[in-house]
Amino acid sequence: MINIPGCEAFAKIEPINKGWSNDKKYYIETYDGRRLLLRIADASEYEHKKAQYDMLERVSKLDIPMSRPMDFGLCGDNKSVYQLLSWVDGEDVESVLPTMSKTEQYNYGLKAGNLLRKIHSVPAPEGTEDWDINFNRMLRGEINANHSRSELHCEPSDMIIKYLQENRNILGVRTQTYIHGDYNPGNLIIMPNSELGVIDFSSSYADPCWDIFKVSWRPNLFPHFYSGQIHGYFNSEPTLEFWNAYTYYFAFGALIALAGPQWAGFDNLEEGKSVMQNILMWSDNFKNPIPTWYQKQKFGGEK
Repeated sequence: MINIPGCEAFAKIEPINKGWSNDKKYYIETYDGRRLLLRIADASEYEHKKAQYDMLERVSKLDIPMSRPMDFGLCGDNKSVYQLLSWVDGEDVESVLPTMSKTEQYNYGLKAGNLLRKIHSVPAPEGTEDWDINFNRMLRGEINANHSRSELHCEPSDMIIKYLQENRNILGVRTQTYIHGDYNPGNLIIMPNSELGVIDFSSSYADPCWDIFKVSWRPNLFPHFYSGQIHGYFNSEPTLEFWNAYTYYFAFGALIALAGPQWAGFDNLEEGKSVMQNILMWSDNFKNPIPTWYQKQKFGGEK
């Protein structure tokens, strides 16, 4: 079924249905005891997947526990492209957070922030499209989608679109780095040694704050974890400039949640609308960019 070089060593092959990627994913066990992750995509994505694999090789040298690249190439009569990665064993943070104490949540947040800062240490290469151009394209697309679909119209969305249009200068000129692309608790693994591992890199370049915003749609559910992550990332209290950009991105994210709730992990349109209401509540209708769920804590937690 899976015709890739070395597949005769696979003793167990199990499909993985979790996640939003279009890749076909498989958990692999080999006869000699190795545990692997196999990702397969259409061969038309070869160049993108090769660039992604090359970046994983670079990031894997940053002392980050992660799915490490093992092999790459074409398979299935050259109709598919595969990535073979090491398997990160453990439980995802998303599943374990509800069982943790506030201190445990905070300390794992610190670890998550430290790892994300390392990921963002890789600068975007010369020739990368300006983030301003890329983001403006996405912003116009989401606003146009909202205007073209009557079922998306609501008072909160009108308020958020007005805020986004009138405060575009908040972002200014943004420096781009390599980003994870989907750095959320479902892609963070608590390994058997209690350390944190990272999986499912999407591998692109953007404003690092964009990656931080995408951590969660509902940070108010576990404020100690998400506050810890921000502390771990900055190793201090973040600046007001960060909070302004963070809130701006979250407002934009609310339009994404509304137009395509399935991509945000929501079951229906009403959940997307509840995200909008939450953002307005956290920021007092954008009068205060520091969200009300944010916990100021002493920087003495275990890192």
